[in-house]
Amino acid sequence: MMPHKFRSPRRSVAGFTLMEMLVTVAIIGTLAAVLIPGMRGAITRAQGVKCLSNQQTWIKALHLYLSDNNNQMPVSAYTVGSSVDATDALYPYTGKSSKQEAWKTLFCPSRKLNASGSTQTSVWGTFGFNSFASGMSAAAIPEKSKLIYITDATDGSRWASFSILTGTGAKSYAEGVPRPHSRMVNVTYLDGHSTPVLVSQLTWADFTKGTPNYFSSYDTRPISSSQYDK
Repeated sequence: MMPHKFRSPRRSVAGFTLMEMLVTVAIIGTLAAVLIPGMRGAITRAQGVKCLSNQQTWIKALHLYLSDNNNQMPVSAYTVGSSVDATDALYPYTGKSSKQEAWKTLFCPSRKLNASGSTQTSVWGTFGFNSFASGMSAAAIPEKSKLIYITDATDGSRWASFSILTGTGAKSYAEGVPRPHSRMVNVTYLDGHSTPVLVSQLTWADFTKGTPNYFSSYDTRPISSSQYDK
């Protein structure tokens, strides 16, 4: 008589049916469609906050500089062959350990950076500093909350001057400045407050108010039309 062999019961392995796989893929696709735009929006908002923080580093440096220099604005002048950069005067007041460390905060993080911490097209930063108030007494500027001192700008411009705003020999401010913050640019006013704004909402008065370059007609003279907000 042959000994009885014990056989363990077979376990049935159930696979996914085609319908179950299609449902799973559809659910994953729906979740991705919902979550990815939200993640991108969160990244964009975080970059905007960091950009404003970087601008705040420099406006605070300006206020410290003014207290040490009889309220005299630093020179910020763009002329061919003899340009003077306000950041040279301001960087010791940023609290950074070196000029190179301070210059790392001259960038909006929404711009693409290379390994050296600079943009792909320039090592000079992406912020422009007001040239119309260059060398003035800050006390002579009555409405500091209406004068933009720092703005998102074209790569390496480092100034907000007539030639930069009009694009003499290059793209104008409206054409050359990316609108990385939900189609807005970040600006910081002389009184210290920062905010994102639409380019079409900016006028020439925003950059010249209280300076010798201001004219009353600038109150209604736009930097650009609404087409640049798109």
